[in-house]
Amino acid sequence: RVLAKHVGPITRIASGCTAVEVEKIEAEWKRIDATGTFRVHAAPSTALENGRYKYSNKPGGLLHFLTHVSLDADYVALVDPDMVMVRPLT
Repeated sequence: RVLAKHVGPITRIASGCTAVEVEKIEAEWKRIDATGTFRVHAAPSTALENGRYKYSNKPGGLLHFLTHVSLDADYVALVDPDMVMVRPLT
């Protein structure tokens, strides 16, 4: 975020996490960025087949985020944690 000079908020969507896991993620993000631009959205698990197919958590978590959060943005970008931002998202 710093090297790319991105100024907007960044939200991690944590799907299927326990309350304790969400607290740990929130604490880590507060340690990294005390300004509050790094946020966490806890979404319920949407894993299929009784939890055996966890890959549905990404689209399910994004849907939960989009339907439960009030956004002041025209666009939302889904970025995986292993992606590197080299310039601001505009």
